[in-house]
Amino acid sequence: MLSVGLQWSAGPMSVGHKVLPDQLEIDPQTGRVKPIQAGYHEVALWSMNLALNARLGLLKWLDVRLRMPLRYVGVTARFLDSQGAPLPHYQSIHHRDETLVGVADPDLQFGFRPLSITGTQRWLLEFGGGISAPIGRIEPDPYKAGREGRPHQHIMFGSGTIDPMSFITVGYLHRQIQVYIHTTLRGAIVPNQYEFQAGLRFRTSLSVESSLGLKQWAFQIQGAFMHSEPSLWDGQVDPDSIGGRTDMLLGGSVFWRPTKQWQCALQLSVPINLKLLGGTLHQPLIIGLSLHYQFRIFPP
Repeated sequence: MLSVGLQWSAGPMSVGHKVLPDQLEIDPQTGRVKPIQAGYHEVALWSMNLALNARLGLLKWLDVRLRMPLRYVGVTARFLDSQGAPLPHYQSIHHRDETLVGVADPDLQFGFRPLSITGTQRWLLEFGGGISAPIGRIEPDPYKAGREGRPHQHIMFGSGTIDPMSFITVGYLHRQIQVYIHTTLRGAIVPNQYEFQAGLRFRTSLSVESSLGLKQWAFQIQGAFMHSEPSLWDGQVDPDSIGGRTDMLLGGSVFWRPTKQWQCALQLSVPINLKLLGGTLHQPLIIGLSLHYQFRIFPP
């Protein structure tokens, strides 16, 4: 069985931080600190992700999964003085208004399924792992560049390394209700060519799904816990970096399944940031749309 789908998600986010002494703007002509300085940087991001997902069943208990993501990020930078007043027309080496579009790192995984939910089997167990490919755009150390007074970019679409990942899913069908626990783990083992090493990322979620007696519709509520370790530059956490975060995610989904082959879904999620190192973060909502189609390519 081959399943092919498109998954789109989007949402706003704002990130801010106080300007530290080593982040002051330098006049490139004189090499001196500019007389007018921002006391606070605030960056508003509108992020969209479009992913092509494919899942090929090789055996009843084995499949291979491919994910190809494309990212769009619209950036609006805002600068405030030490009293919190806006600085209009302020030019900075740290942030700027811009639009970034690019391919992010794709990943390839194998999944093993010792147990599947059937008419007589109520339990699901699947686990697996894989690697990502270093295709997404990377950048040299932005914090070092900032301290040296050079323009730089903080947003990257990849890690620059082949990163291992793993997952496990446990599910149970109780009459018309299905319960799933899904956990993923991903991280970089070695630094990339710029001495950047992505931090370990952990996510676990609990989902409850039911058709509520409807034939073509299903509804799901989900809660997730996510934690990302700070990324490393040259083997250590940069003291100027905004990195390392812990979040909760509460959401719900509506599925429409007109046939056994087609599925459409709408998802709304509310992230709750519990901890962020080095700054502040606000992310009010994530909206997602997906379309999947599955068909048999091998004879039964």
